[in-house]
Amino acid sequence: MSICLGVSAVAVPTGVSAYKRWRDANRRATLQDYLQSSDPEAQWKLTEEAEEEREENKGEGPMDEEWDEPFMRAIAWRGFYGQPTPELTARWAQIANDESRKWADLMPGAKRRSAALNGLSWVNLGPTDAKFQFNGTRYTQVDSGRPTSIVVHPSNPDIVYVATSGGGVWKTFDFSSADPVWFPVTETIGNLATGGLAMDPKHPETLYLGLGDSFDVAGGQVLKTTDGGATWSAPVTLTGTYDLGTAVLNVTALRIRTVQVDPNNTNIVFVGSNVGLFRSTDGGQSFSLVDLPNSGANKLAESVWSIVYTGQVGGVSRWALSGVYASAVGALPPDAGQGTSATPGDIWVSTDAGASWSSRKAAGSLPGTSVGRIDLAAGTPSAADGVTTVVYAQLAAASETASAGYWRSMNSGQSFSLMAGTMGNPTTTSTNCQNPNTSGAQAYYGQAIAVDPANNDNVIVGGVYCGLRTRNGTASTPLWENVAHWLPTGGGGDTATGRLPYVHADWHTMTFVRTAKGYTVLAGTDGGIFASTDVFDGSPANDTTITWRFPNRGIVTHLFYSVSSGDETTGNAFVAYGGLQDNGTRFRDSKTASTTFNQVVGGDGIGSAVVQVPGDTTYWASVQFSPRLCDPDQYDCNVGSNWFRYDPTLDGPLACAGDSVPFLVHLANVPTATASTGAGVLLSTTLGVYRYKGDPFVSPDPWEELGSRTKTDGTGVCAPTGSSQRNFLLPSATVDGVYGVPMSGGRFRVTSNCTMSTPGNQCVWSVTNVLGVDLNGNGTVETSERVLNTAYIDFPPGPTAEAAGKVFVVTSTAPSAASGGPVPDALGHVFITRDGGLTWSVLKGNGTGFDLPNVPVSVIRFDPGDLTNNTLYAGTDIGMYRTTDGGQTWQRFGYGLPMVKVTDIFVSRTGAFLRISTYGRGLWEIHPSATADKGVNGNGDFDRNQQIDFVDLLSTANRLGTTPVTGAAPFYDWNQDQTGSVNAIDDADLSQLLTRYGGRP
Repeated sequence: MSICLGVSAVAVPTGVSAYKRWRDANRRATLQDYLQSSDPEAQWKLTEEAEEEREENKGEGPMDEEWDEPFMRAIAWRGFYGQPTPELTARWAQIANDESRKWADLMPGAKRRSAALNGLSWVNLGPTDAKFQFNGTRYTQVDSGRPTSIVVHPSNPDIVYVATSGGGVWKTFDFSSADPVWFPVTETIGNLATGGLAMDPKHPETLYLGLGDSFDVAGGQVLKTTDGGATWSAPVTLTGTYDLGTAVLNVTALRIRTVQVDPNNTNIVFVGSNVGLFRSTDGGQSFSLVDLPNSGANKLAESVWSIVYTGQVGGVSRWALSGVYASAVGALPPDAGQGTSATPGDIWVSTDAGASWSSRKAAGSLPGTSVGRIDLAAGTPSAADGVTTVVYAQLAAASETASAGYWRSMNSGQSFSLMAGTMGNPTTTSTNCQNPNTSGAQAYYGQAIAVDPANNDNVIVGGVYCGLRTRNGTASTPLWENVAHWLPTGGGGDTATGRLPYVHADWHTMTFVRTAKGYTVLAGTDGGIFASTDVFDGSPANDTTITWRFPNRGIVTHLFYSVSSGDETTGNAFVAYGGLQDNGTRFRDSKTASTTFNQVVGGDGIGSAVVQVPGDTTYWASVQFSPRLCDPDQYDCNVGSNWFRYDPTLDGPLACAGDSVPFLVHLANVPTATASTGAGVLLSTTLGVYRYKGDPFVSPDPWEELGSRTKTDGTGVCAPTGSSQRNFLLPSATVDGVYGVPMSGGRFRVTSNCTMSTPGNQCVWSVTNVLGVDLNGNGTVETSERVLNTAYIDFPPGPTAEAAGKVFVVTSTAPSAASGGPVPDALGHVFITRDGGLTWSVLKGNGTGFDLPNVPVSVIRFDPGDLTNNTLYAGTDIGMYRTTDGGQTWQRFGYGLPMVKVTDIFVSRTGAFLRISTYGRGLWEIHPSATADKGVNGNGDFDRNQQIDFVDLLSTANRLGTTPVTGAAPFYDWNQDQTGSVNAIDDADLSQLLTRYGGRP
């Protein structure tokens, strides 16, 4: 069974849809209220409205290419993970720091105690490479996860650091080689969602790192290394106070957007965050909030997007920075994408090393157009003075849902003028790249700008679909030319002068480096890092004069939402794939232990499921609003064109009123399906659950509605306790007819009579109480003892004393209790029920020092190989944990796994191996039974089908000679060790199995 957490892509609409018009104009002003609301139902109300609007106006592009939607992703993240507060993220950072010390011997790089640990070491599956990618058309590229900063050593351009949104910081010593060797340097810091990264120019081994991605996983801390990333300091949380005159506003950062070090006094460090500018004068040991002056009558808080150095006078540095005001006194600045005309952007300058600043808007030195997000890039300051530096500004409109052009300053940012320009080589078959406003409707998400250190006229910008250059940036009317396109092979990147080279969509950061050998432009996009040494060569710009290379091989920073896998028991354990944020669905390339994964579906990948019944196997994946299916019995699923769209029909007799396929398309297989009942996969819609049985079992629609429209409240709505109850995550199924679905409001839907042979209209669902436990013993579950943000549900594989469907474990990703305060340590994020959800018990541990850390838990799975139901695996925000005593104690599981957010767990049918997906460090696997002494003799039934057959014989023969210290696959498996006193699989075990071949275990 597979879990599906996350977002997907949408087919490119033909023209501007009503959904886009709604998103960009009519309701954008209300987005901040919804996203910052503490009421989860308000958040889901917006999600539902957006999905309905999109469903009415969706369309297919000419090539059916897929693209991501960060606007909807932001809403989905809030619905799933809640709204994290600065206090909570600081608390989680401390928990992560404590756990990394507690389990130091399990951390990446820790010295192993004995050879017997080989089987319990995590192995990274990648992706490290791709032979091809498919997104409506096939092309040859290699992408990685989303960079947030790129830093190059000042005297050795082969030393490059890349900070990423979920995979931490990666480093190489040979960047100029065709395929640089990359390695991670932040595996144990506790939060791999990194933002700004800056190097001390006088001491290049010293770097400062900000935690917290601008769009997804929050943070708000700063770390320092003085040895090039080998070790890092403890995190420093950024806090401060605004004196607003009529109010005092205490703020703590959540997201770090930029970090800069003063080249003339490297003890001064600047950090731009979502709540303002922080400045350190002691080399990052402490930071103070700098209150930037406002342009209006009221004092307001600010957020900061970029900071640039503009020179020095008398050894004192000068700076310019950009940011956005809060909309009201006492309010926080808006998050990315939530700007309105009431939250204008501004530019500030400092002439005293950042001790004080002046507003250019207040000085009347900015053009009259109101803008939102602003990204700055500065040319190289003159050695003679610090007042004539050229500064460029890339602009988002006040709503941040459209580009607003560019400004230019010729006096170090003191004043700006509108930088009008013309387009030299617009695309001819695509409307995406026909003017210089390259950021379009996603200006809040994708903007990047850089200037040639040796030539102020050379400017490069990136946005959503294309990258542009100008070679006369200081001219009155600069000429802009396309230099890259997100999907050129299908013809969308064609211009009158040729076809543009590929660079992945959604640009986020750029670095321009000059050496004696020439220049290099490094761009960071949703597809990783791209580099060009000729982007300003040739005229006009076309495919014969400009090249980009993609040095992403080996950078495993992919943001996975799900993992699906084959199984040893069915002979296809090599099969592995999953869905990734804006990097599609990636499918393992070969039948060996390959780390090469090809993109078989484009855009944002989300859910995935391998469905296997005797004689029939199907592979499932999903993108935004739509599932995809490939039948490996008929097609090669390692070919992108063989994945087909299979949408359920939502107007059948049991369809829920107002139902829709959600933005997050979640899938789960039904392991109990048979050849006669059909290839079972479950799909969760906004209000219902659908089961795919496949033709000819259900005709003409192979999707079957599960449940009745007739409800006790008489509304005819499929929300069991009112229309505000929404399904929003994956369905789960481990026992025949027992399904569960996480819901909004802290509840779950469960049915125990919905077997594959049962018609859907006979399936009866019940609804659990809100997750919570009476910790105080006063007979009432208070709001401080309840959590929302349900995440996962799993049922025990072995028998229980209770009726089927009454016992299950669940998890929550809640950042806070329902009261708004921290989730108590005594409550935690994992619960068990034995009465179908009427009452809950905590499953966090017994308080003896081995409790599950109190951080969000996205997924929990029983080990199907333990029919006593005592072994469970929990995927947390900081890695994997396991209990073998039914939750009394927990331990961090396995050696070598980074402290990374785990989003999905696959456990093989025998429990012999696990695969997990992570949000930022790709896919991993481990073999739990490889080093476990047998304790008691195994029964030889490897595939647990209660029959000694060829699969069992082959498994035992394949493992002859293995012991718990075997360091390579195939590993020892205690269940095949059936006789003798030595923990080894030998001829006696094979002989024992042969005597029972064809019989029972």
